[in-house]
Amino acid sequence: MSLYWKKRQMIWLQEKSFTIVKKWVLEIISGILSDIESLIVYAGVHQRYYDSYRMFSKRSPYAIYYEIQATLVYVTTVLPLRVEPTKTEAKMQKRH
Repeated sequence: MSLYWKKRQMIWLQEKSFTIVKKWVLEIISGILSDIESLIVYAGVHQRYYDSYRMFSKRSPYAIYYEIQATLVYVTTVLPLRVEPTKTEAKMQKRH
C-alpha cells in the first residue's frame, strides 16, 4: 500500500471516529435535555441533596440538581456520576 493511500485511510478513520463521537455527545445532551423537560411534570418528587433536589438522568450517568422557587424550576447543576463522591460534595458545598 502506498503512502498516499495510508494517509487517505488515516484521514477517513479520523473523520469517521469524529462523526461517531459527535453523534454520541449529541445523544447524551439530548437525553439530559429530555430529562430536564420532564421536570415540568416531576419537579419536587426527588430526594433533596445539599438544599437542592437531585434527579438522575435516565439515559446517561449524570445527576441533575434543581431548585424550586414559587412556580419556577431552576436547574442549578448537571454533574457526572462517574467521579469520586467527595468531588461532587465539594462542588455542591461551594454553591452554598
